[in-house]
Amino acid sequence: MEAALSVRAARPEWSITVVSEESDHCFSRTALMWVCCGQMSSKDIEVFERDVYARERLERIRARAMGVDTAGRALLLSTGERVPYDRLLLACGSRPR
Repeated sequence: MEAALSVRAARPEWSITVVSEESDHCFSRTALMWVCCGQMSSKDIEVFERDVYARERLERIRARAMGVDTAGRALLLSTGERVPYDRLLLACGSRPR
């Protein structure tokens, strides 16, 4: 999301599609313990407002990216769908230890 928002700020006229398996609302995983303890609500640990996709004009595809067809300029999804691109930014995230 940070990458998509940075691109949006730099290029407000571009169409931007975010492909992710993540839940619709980003949340702080480190704060989950406070939700489990009842000291915070799940909404309290959301990083962005719930209207961020609409407000920032970001298209959302909820799927896993499985590969890239560089010759065909398409992102290959776990659903079998191919998403064409003009430019591609891979923001792979991280894995917890």
